[in-house]
Amino acid sequence: MNKNIKKKHIVFSVIILLCCTFFGMATAQNVSGLIARYIDCQAVVKFNLNAADSGTQLTLRYSGDNGTTWFTCTTISGDTGVQTSGSKTIVWDCRADGVVYGVVEFRVDYISDCDEQRYTVKGNNGDTASFTMKCIKGGSLYVGNSPNPLSQSPNVVLSDFSIGEYEVTQALWFAVMGNWPNTSPDTTYGMGDNYPAYYVNWYDVVGMDFSNIGYTVAGVTYYQDGFCYKLSQLLGGNKKFCLPTEAQWEYAARGGQQTHGYYYSGSDTIDDVAWYGDNSYSKVHEVGGKAANELGLYDMSGNVLEWCSDRYGGSYPSSDTNPAGAGSGDDRVYRGGCRSSGRMQCRVHTRGSFGPYQNREILGFRLAMTQ
Repeated sequence: MNKNIKKKHIVFSVIILLCCTFFGMATAQNVSGLIARYIDCQAVVKFNLNAADSGTQLTLRYSGDNGTTWFTCTTISGDTGVQTSGSKTIVWDCRADGVVYGVVEFRVDYISDCDEQRYTVKGNNGDTASFTMKCIKGGSLYVGNSPNPLSQSPNVVLSDFSIGEYEVTQALWFAVMGNWPNTSPDTTYGMGDNYPAYYVNWYDVVGMDFSNIGYTVAGVTYYQDGFCYKLSQLLGGNKKFCLPTEAQWEYAARGGQQTHGYYYSGSDTIDDVAWYGDNSYSKVHEVGGKAANELGLYDMSGNVLEWCSDRYGGSYPSSDTNPAGAGSGDDRVYRGGCRSSGRMQCRVHTRGSFGPYQNREILGFRLAMTQ
């Protein structure tokens, strides 16, 4: 992790007894005048952010076990996101997170540089799932048909972005969507909360209700019936979750600024980092079962193929800043190897494509988010 990262937080306790008053306190030089109240079944937190901490990003977390485990307050409004100094108010609908009584601690986190974020989603069906987004510092790197980028001159420049620590799991998919759009996972290939979601086509992720636009990222429109937009709404609507571009995917898989130039994502020894044709027993495996790469990302060389946002072009994205793929074409890019891939198919520079309606037992995806 970047040693220049500056991450601070303030912890204060709150008592929730049905609909009684909140009691809160905080002692920190960075925040003053904190007042926490329970008003109309919502926690209203007011405080002053000092000038020394202006330009930071705020988020609110809570703990019900004396600070052992922290959860992100998912249904929040007010002064979140990037903030300057001054008077601040964050409102949390605690009942939406299932917190209606007991003693809880709150933590206001604010980050002034790139850092990972942990999220907990509670779906409309009551299911919950957690996931982590790793912040990737941008930079320049060779992206293309070479197993070792260190032997080539950089041809792509990327801004900071975030990408999922793991492939999207079956638990996260079901918490967000409530059902499987196509064939559901089964024990033949691998089924369980921590297994990657598969049988997912590109439009399942992006959406295809073309009359209800959500937002646009890297030239791709995300519609309100797709996984990414629904996830964003469950987390308050402030984050634009998306598929990674092909360039972002390869940059992250190679290790970004920390790359060692490995053939596979995290190692030159494929069995250390990937479930593939020689060791998977023809099954998908739980995420995170192999070693991570230089950035703490798992399974980017195996387990399931991963959709990217780009239309497929005949050549790699290159000679550009934040490239977003071909301007036309029907097929979409996938990257990474899968449970049935050979060794060459699992190398970080290998690419392929499917039509966007393809849903197979080897196809999943990983989330991204632009800073």
